[in-house]
Amino acid sequence: MDQIVKAPDFSRIENRILDLQRKREALEKTQQVLKDSQDFSDSDHKLVDETLLGVLREQRNLMVDLAQRKKVYEDTVKNQQLQVAGRQEALSLINDTTSTFELFPELAQSLALRQAELIQAIEESKRLLELE
Repeated sequence: MDQIVKAPDFSRIENRILDLQRKREALEKTQQVLKDSQDFSDSDHKLVDETLLGVLREQRNLMVDLAQRKKVYEDTVKNQQLQVAGRQEALSLINDTTSTFELFPELAQSLALRQAELIQAIEESKRLLELE
């Protein structure tokens, strides 16, 4: 079964999460260096700690958001894609094995229009899932 609409691309969000992981690791190393050095004030430590907390919060929020987006895709959009693919197979079968669409062009047009609307709705859902 050909996929009519591609799955959403979550790579931008995933790349942001990876970038935040690198920032987190750098800040954790910085924390250790400051601790080992003993030449930095409490306010220096606090600045690094607060920066790290901000990175951790943002990373956690993005991870939760990504998980929710993937769940919406799996629970909703993927089912819609399967429905559209099934409809496409049935429409092709009708076209290949009957003369229905020749005899009733308005029916063919109506079904084709509905198919296009469903594909457009899936594309819009996919676009919204990919937004940051």
